[in-house]
Amino acid sequence: MQDCLGAIPVCQPIYSTTQSYTGHGNVYPEIHDNGVCPLCMDGEINDVFYTFTVQSSGLLRFALTPNNPNNDYDWELFNMTHATCAELYNKASSLTVSCNSYGTYGVNGPTGINSSLSNGLNCNGPGNNNGPAFNKDLNVLQGETYLLNISNWSTTNQSGYTLDFTASTALIFDSIPPFIDSIQQTVTCAGLSTLYVRFSENVICSDIENHPEVFTLTAPVGNYTITGLSSPDCDVGGSQTSYCILHISPPMSAGNFSLNVVGPIHDLCNNKMQYLGYPFSLTEINAPYVNAGDDTTVNNGVFITLHGSATGGTGPLSWHWEPSSLLIDPNVQEPITVNLGATTTFTLSVTDSIGCQAISGVTVTVLGSPLSMTSSASPDTICLGQASQLQAIASGGNGNYTYTWSSNPPGFSCSIPNPIVSPVITTTYSVQINDGFNTVNGNITVNVFPFDSVKLSIVASQLNICAGTPVTFTATPTNPGTNPIYSWKVNGIISGTNLPSYTYTPLNGDVIICILTSSLTVCVINNPATSNPITMTVHPVLPVNLLVATSQNPVCSGTIVTFTATPANPGTSPIYQWKVNDTVTGSNSTILSYVPLNGDQVTCVLTSSEQCASGNPASGNPITMTVNNILPVSIIVNVSSILSVPAHPLQILLFL
Repeated sequence: MQDCLGAIPVCQPIYSTTQSYTGHGNVYPEIHDNGVCPLCMDGEINDVFYTFTVQSSGLLRFALTPNNPNNDYDWELFNMTHATCAELYNKASSLTVSCNSYGTYGVNGPTGINSSLSNGLNCNGPGNNNGPAFNKDLNVLQGETYLLNISNWSTTNQSGYTLDFTASTALIFDSIPPFIDSIQQTVTCAGLSTLYVRFSENVICSDIENHPEVFTLTAPVGNYTITGLSSPDCDVGGSQTSYCILHISPPMSAGNFSLNVVGPIHDLCNNKMQYLGYPFSLTEINAPYVNAGDDTTVNNGVFITLHGSATGGTGPLSWHWEPSSLLIDPNVQEPITVNLGATTTFTLSVTDSIGCQAISGVTVTVLGSPLSMTSSASPDTICLGQASQLQAIASGGNGNYTYTWSSNPPGFSCSIPNPIVSPVITTTYSVQINDGFNTVNGNITVNVFPFDSVKLSIVASQLNICAGTPVTFTATPTNPGTNPIYSWKVNGIISGTNLPSYTYTPLNGDVIICILTSSLTVCVINNPATSNPITMTVHPVLPVNLLVATSQNPVCSGTIVTFTATPANPGTSPIYQWKVNDTVTGSNSTILSYVPLNGDQVTCVLTSSEQCASGNPASGNPITMTVNNILPVSIIVNVSSILSVPAHPLQILLFL
């Protein structure tokens, strides 16, 4: 009811409702909302559709009276005799025959069609412009079908209305059964498997949709079965339609037929179609003759224009080429191909206006291979300041090549196939080759490395050593690579192993060097590199000895005795430590003087200051002192004997 396809049939002079409709239908929009005549409506606002077919010609009048005088009803009338609901919105301007949206806030009263209440126009409104609320009488003819849309512009107080057609002189209340108005009359050269049937007025969808049994098809020759029945109006949910499509098996050719109504079909006012046969004839229309042109040969990668032609058929003709993917526009008579890379047969299909079709083919033979290229740089890795030759080799296509070189970072351009470049940093060169039809691209990267100097320094764990001391020499390389070779030499003679360190026991004056051969092969200078030389100072190992002697032993008690230490290899700053009975005494001197006691044991320990010494510190030989007590001496002289001797000096010798 709120869609065109569900319009309420006008089967009586007066319609009354106490509740008008709200919102709009499922198909939206069907009414324009521009509010300018001849389309004066403000869209679909609480609207409903009515439909009727004129039974006898005359004047159409009606009055739409709201139950609530404050309700403002608008309406628009369409002549749908030669149109479908699907065309209503897009063809509204040509289908509208009368429209009134006059009204304002407050009491507006009835509206409709009646010349005695009008201003002589078929369109009034919107609002209080271009009044009044009635349009002039409308002259309608028998067989015409109309669609009336009523919209309640008032969004509240949906109180209904009365729709009264009694003032009309035309008869619009349907009491005549529907009948078949027309049947398709042409057949294509391929036969006809669907048959278009149009009724004299709208019929109820539920009577025919999916009910092919309401018809039979007979012919003088051959048996035909109606396998299906459909109607686009019904398919989208409509309740009524003015036509249907019959699906026929086998396809029909030209000849005479009869379509027979054998089942119930009703119009919108429930008038039943009579069970009758409707004879009709199908006339075959010849198909066009088509020519896709002459076979041709082209080079790989070029495009050409195909030349199709056709005669006969019923114009206008439609053109279609396959494979469409190889054409700029496959739906023209003379299409342009894309750049062709393989032999292709193009098929031209020409279809005339009634569906007859003819086909022709043309073969385009493609010679050669597609445009391609290989690119290289020789060498692709250089050292700073060196050069590399770029090379772009094209093949295939039509053989006429142009070259465009560029670079990243920017700054290089060239148009020859093999330029020489000397980049200062790693650079990617791009080349584009064109043969006039196709383009291929390639990229080449030239890696640029600065020169790296190979260096080597060595250090020793000790430089000034004693004979027999092992020394470790460690190499510190610069740019050695991942697999360097270390060659150690002592006095020019290879020694050691391929390691960054070398340990041995040097001799005095040995000169040690190391030669580094870097595994780097690109942009390397000073390879192999010789280290700094190291000359070893090796001191001999000197034995340290100490001999201790006394000035006298034994001695008498109270005698001062001097002990003298005679060293071997004492160095320049020796240390002497004297002890008497293990008690340190004396000073750091080779001489010790003191008054010993009997049994004193005197020792001396020498700590040599020599860098390389053995037996250091050295203990001297111990000396044990013998000290005798002093004895008293007495002399007895026999004087008598002396007196008898001649007078001589007296000499006495005392030996202790």
